[in-house]
Amino acid sequence: MGLTANWMGRTELTHAIIHKDTSLALALLEQGADPGHADYTGCSDLYFAAVYSEPEVLRELLRRGADPDGKPGRMLPLLGAMDSAQRYQHQTEFDAYGQAFEMVRALLEAGADPDLSQSGRATVRQNAKYLAPGPIADYIKTYPRRNAQEEGV
Repeated sequence: MGLTANWMGRTELTHAIIHKDTSLALALLEQGADPGHADYTGCSDLYFAAVYSEPEVLRELLRRGADPDGKPGRMLPLLGAMDSAQRYQHQTEFDAYGQAFEMVRALLEAGADPDLSQSGRATVRQNAKYLAPGPIADYIKTYPRRNAQEEGV
């Protein structure tokens, strides 16, 4: 299903995610929306699901084949998930930190690399203590390095 994109490259799926319309986002994915879509700024729908704290949509995007790291030079979904812990920290209608932690786990389990950096800056692992101090940062800090996993270490 090819959704029409606006001048920023954002589709109806992107807007459903940004506006936290979970049921519409899931319906669009069920109808065949591209789970790997990214807008012209390099933000994937997976990144938006992470940054706007939509764990159900994030899991469905991953299940349908979205790259957990995004594409080279684009916004990293892991950073988006940690950002959501801060973005929504004062919300009372849901556990923002808990949802962020759930999304971090899902992304790492799907193969996201915490040792990637965005635009040559510090890696996700290095930024974790600043973006999501506490259990998320501790989890990412101790998460096995990808090359160690590949070598069987």
